[in-house]
Amino acid sequence: MRPRNEAKGDSSHWSGGGFGGLELWLIDLDAAASALLNLEQKTQRLPQCDRDYAATIVDKRRANEWSAAHVALRILLERAVGENWRGKPFVREAGAKPYFGGAPVTFSLSHVPGRSLVGVCNVEPLGVDLERTRVVNIREPRRTMLERAAAVLGEEASLPVRGDARTLQSWVRLEALAKSDGRGIGRLLTQLGIVGTSSACGEAFNKRLGDVKQLVSPCAVFDLKIAEGFFAAAAVPAGVQRPTVLKFPASVEGIQELLS
Repeated sequence: MRPRNEAKGDSSHWSGGGFGGLELWLIDLDAAASALLNLEQKTQRLPQCDRDYAATIVDKRRANEWSAAHVALRILLERAVGENWRGKPFVREAGAKPYFGGAPVTFSLSHVPGRSLVGVCNVEPLGVDLERTRVVNIREPRRTMLERAAAVLGEEASLPVRGDARTLQSWVRLEALAKSDGRGIGRLLTQLGIVGTSSACGEAFNKRLGDVKQLVSPCAVFDLKIAEGFFAAAAVPAGVQRPTVLKFPASVEGIQELLS
């Protein structure tokens, strides 16, 4: 399988066409939230459980962002599988990622203030993660262990040289892998020996570092170039070339065009 837009991983404006089998989309929520919420008022795509959850978020801006991010996800899923899935809740099982029961599509969403990253694919596995620049409160030796594991997952040379930037890019690589099959980042870090109650944490990690490639074997993990101050990665089916990140339209008309 080949993604519809193959480039160097830089974000690109959508140039028309139907669902390409694997798509990654960056949603600028500062620009697109109003249009997304407007469209949701006209045509409800969120299930009642999502609307109920959004109503529990006290901060109105956060509530609107959360809703807009999930409306965008629903629109991209509708683009892939059709409007018959509008309003249907995801199936959520313990230890597994959310999915549409019976739909031939998998998806992944990551949301930080102001931005959302969505991946949609017609085959497993798939995971995406997005972070903004921030201070990272991970102490040694776990920080170095996390960075060493991430260097095995992807190109070590493409990681930032040092500091919080290196740790954040390492984190999104591992998070994307963890989300690709729903195991969760906590379980993955425990598998690798990076976290846990054992005082021999570092020794356990050294023994397991050689197994990291086995963990990632169904996937290819790529860093994604989003914008200054953001760190992102995607775990996509093995054999797929580096995917382009498409820019989600910010207007009602542009969003409607995605579904036409």
